[in-house]
This record gives sequence, structure tokens and C-alpha cells, in this order.
Amino acid sequence: MNIFFSIIIPLFNSEKYIKETLESIINQKFQNFEIIVVDDGSTDSSAKIIKEFYGDNNKIKYHYKINEGASIARNFGLEKALGKYVIFFDSDDILNPNSLSVIYKFIKSQNNNVDLIVGDYEYNNLLGQRTIKQTKSMLSAKKILTLKESNDPLIFIFLDPAPNFKIIKKEFLSLHNLYFQDLRLGQDLNFYIRMLSYKPKVYFLNHIINTYNLRPGSISTTYNSSLKDIILSLELIKKENNNYFSKPDSKFNTFEFNHVSNKLLKSLKIDNSKLRFEVYSELANYLLNIPTNFDDRFLNTNTYLIRLMSNFPRFFTSQLFFKMRILLVKIRSFIKI
Repeated sequence: MNIFFSIIIPLFNSEKYIKETLESIINQKFQNFEIIVVDDGSTDSSAKIIKEFYGDNNKIKYHYKINEGASIARNFGLEKALGKYVIFFDSDDILNPNSLSVIYKFIKSQNNNVDLIVGDYEYNNLLGQRTIKQTKSMLSAKKILTLKESNDPLIFIFLDPAPNFKIIKKEFLSLHNLYFQDLRLGQDLNFYIRMLSYKPKVYFLNHIINTYNLRPGSISTTYNSSLKDIILSLELIKKENNNYFSKPDSKFNTFEFNHVSNKLLKSLKIDNSKLRFEVYSELANYLLNIPTNFDDRFLNTNTYLIRLMSNFPRFFTSQLFFKMRILLVKIRSFIKI
């Protein structure tokens, strides 16, 4: 029997989480799948756990390689994948019960004529004492489906780019030589937007596919020089598919402005003042060169404020502003208490 799903999991020092992740997949009602675990040079007990608990499970295919990062590990797994559709998971994601059955039935209902499925996910913020759960992607999806241009692939750039709740036809990836580029930041964004440039048949599935966990030390909570790598990610996107995204367009301008603005604000949290100024200035300069014909429906930031901040990097990265910002955060926290 041909394998239907290949679930690719890059693994690095995830001894605390990998067992729960694998159990959530193994216990699915639909069983026509393979799990490709790519150990990216773990130094903890991850490998021991997999071999001890799952050594006899032929659905789990374990590969060890030297540490080169999640992008290279995902590409390695993609080369090994035998499934008709691939799902890229993190090593602490949880596949919700019956997700594979729901996805399989949906694909069959479309006569396999599906390149990309975007589902929904639950988000666990584990940074504080409270755990916050909220559904994410379908809010944007429902908004997009009401638009006249919902059949334009460019409109889908405003969805969350993370691959964890997307199901992709492997044949589509192979046809267009799509893979993850080796970036410190923006790998998911880069991969997803480049994929859209080839106009896949996109479908939305109103089902919570997985639970995504945001933990201390994750890329989403790290503030350093990698923040400016969003620029490289965007530049590589523009070069894909005969410069499909390099043409002036209000949607893409808005998309760029949203993502770079986000990193600009995050750069203010860099502790080292010299590095903070360097990263902030590079992001600010990029922002000031984005054409201002935006699509207001999708702007998620105050353009006037961001452009003002971009024009005065010296002030907004100064120690004075840094201390003021910390004080404001403390005051806000005190008021909430």
C-alpha cells in the first residue's frame, strides 16, 4: 500500500517533548502514514527515548545527522519522504485526535486535486504561568474567503506561514523544486510565500489540526541579530519563480511592511545597545524603502508611527528610550495586577 502522509519532524534536544508528540501521531485512527524523525545532532536523551519506546515501530524512521539547523533537517526528511502528502511538524507539536482521518476524507472529497490545505491550530503560550489557547489561522481564512479576489494566490500571503498545520502535496513541491532555505529567521515565511508564487490549489479546512507550543528559548522569543534576517528572507522570495513577487503590488507591500515592522519592534528588546542600533537601523532603512501604496484591509500596524520610528533610529535605540520602555512595561504590569 502506498503511503499517504509523511510527517517530517526535525529533532534537536527535545527529550522532554518528543514522546508526547510521537504518541499523538501513532494513536491516530487513520494509520496510512510514516513519521520521519531527523535528529539534528541532539546531545540529550532524545535518540535513546525513540529507540527505547519506538524501536520496533516500522512507521517511525529515525535518521541522525550533524547539526545544521531545522531547515536542512526538514529538507533531508523531504528527500526521504514516500508519502503523497507531507506535513512538517516541530518536535513538541501535538497532532489532535482524528486529524489525519479528517484531512484524508477532505482530500478524497476533492478527488485528490489538492496542492495545499490550510487548517487551524491551537496556540499554547507557555512563557508565563498561564496557558493561553486560541485558534488562529481560520480567522484570517474566513476573512479572505469573503473577498472578491479570493482566487488570487497573492491574497493568501496574509495567512500564518508556519507549516505545522498545512498539508502539502509532495508532487507539487518536487515539480517546482521547493525546499526550505537555510536562514536563521523567516524560513517558514520564505518557504510558504515562494510556494504561493506557483499558484497551488489551496483549500481551507475548518478543523484544528495540531497544538503549537511557544516555549522559552524558541525563535519567537529570542531577540538578537537574526531579526534582520527577515530582509534576506524577503529578498529571496522576490527572486522566486521569475521574480513573481518583485512586481509592485499593494498586497505584497503591505505584507512586507507588516513583517519588517514586527521585527523592528522586537529589535528594541535587544539588550546590547550597539547591536540594538545596528539591527534596528537596517530594518528601519528597509521599511523606509517599501512603497506606501498599502492594502489597508491587511495592515496590522500603525504605518505613521512605524515610519516615524524608522526615521529616528538613534533616539529609539538609545539607553534612555530603552529604560523608558522597560518602565512602561512595569507600570502596565502593575496596573493589571
